[in-house]
Amino acid sequence: MVNTTEVSPESITQTQEPKNVLFGQSEEYIAQCPLCKTIETVTIGGGSQLLTTRKFYQSGRYIYHKCGSVQPCRLFRGQ
Repeated sequence: MVNTTEVSPESITQTQEPKNVLFGQSEEYIAQCPLCKTIETVTIGGGSQLLTTRKFYQSGRYIYHKCGSVQPCRLFRGQ
């Protein structure tokens, strides 16, 4: 059985020190695009925020692939 994980959006008014992400606060997930079937590792930092990437973006609590898919990616917890 495959478990999927949703991420929560971070409040715009909340600030976060960069050191929080660097000291074990981030987690890796495997993102699978439902449209083009791309599978890549993405990093979610503290506060459930997608760390900078060129191929994926976060809107609300969902992560999307920049191939034009209107459906969010499926996320699988990395090791």
